Amino acid sequence: MTKYYQTFAVAALLCLSLVSTSCSEEDNPAESEGYKITVTVNTADMYEQLGLADELTASLANEPDEEYGVGVSLYLYDASGNLVDSKDGEGIRHDLQPIKVEMDELENGLYKLLVVQNVTYEGEEGLYLDIEKEDKFDTFEMWNRYMCEVPATFAFGYKVVMLTINDGDAEVTVTPDPAGSVVEFSLEGLDKTDYGDIFLMTENVPACIAPDDKPEELDIVSRYRTFFGGPNGEVAHIDLTREHGNTVKEKFFIMNMAGKIQFQITGMNAVVDNEVIAEGELDVKLGGQNAVGYDWNTNTAYWGAPQ
Repeated sequence: MTKYYQTFAVAALLCLSLVSTSCSEEDNPAESEGYKITVTVNTADMYEQLGLADELTASLANEPDEEYGVGVSLYLYDASGNLVDSKDGEGIRHDLQPIKVEMDELENGLYKLLVVQNVTYEGEEGLYLDIEKEDKFDTFEMWNRYMCEVPATFAFGYKVVMLTINDGDAEVTVTPDPAGSVVEFSLEGLDKTDYGDIFLMTENVPACIAPDDKPEELDIVSRYRTFFGGPNGEVAHIDLTREHGNTVKEKFFIMNMAGKIQFQITGMNAVVDNEVIAEGELDVKLGGQNAVGYDWNTNTAYWGAPQ
């Protein structure tokens, strides 16, 4: 994926003295505690782009124990790509208001700031997101912890910005981009089928490759691991053994999904295993909203935008 960079210049501070032209240690933070970066993360934009803002806002408002919340993790790297400072699971909020995080004791220089945003559980990185090898920018990995299929409200994203500290504190505002796309998976006419499970499968979404097949040369959003691999990897699953009516609709977040994607809708019961019900193609844009569905009333499939 293309990385988007933005450079922020920091104005130099001038020390004025009637006695001396040099700055005292008290006036010069670089000689005492260093400089500070204040990062403001706009969390709402990513969810609005994915069509999830209202749903997530309602979900967080109805969370009585406040175990879930929107959080950000920050990773600051020097010009050589070495980790200088990090803040994990910071500023947990139960709404979509901006999150502000500070990093201090920093020296003059050019930095890369990587900001990751997702829904966390009790301040941890998240149920579906793991971060590894963060000591160096070039090895940083984020990946789906358990499976390709992620409930849409647990979508995650990231942004990389460049900034410079030049004898002064810095402030920067960051708006993370989605690290995948949303698929709305709908089923109708369920009284006319005896499947117990319905799957959305694909063989060419990179987020579903197995750990041993993970290409090392891919960029941040593509360096991941999952427990599903091989042809026809599972990206969404609807359990029809649970109580439901004749229509079911669920949204899923699929990491790194973009381009022309071939899908299969398959069904499983006690007699058949992943029987192909329908096949189709979606031209998916990263960070977009998409829809796939099947109607047993008319025996037709739908591939396109949400209706």
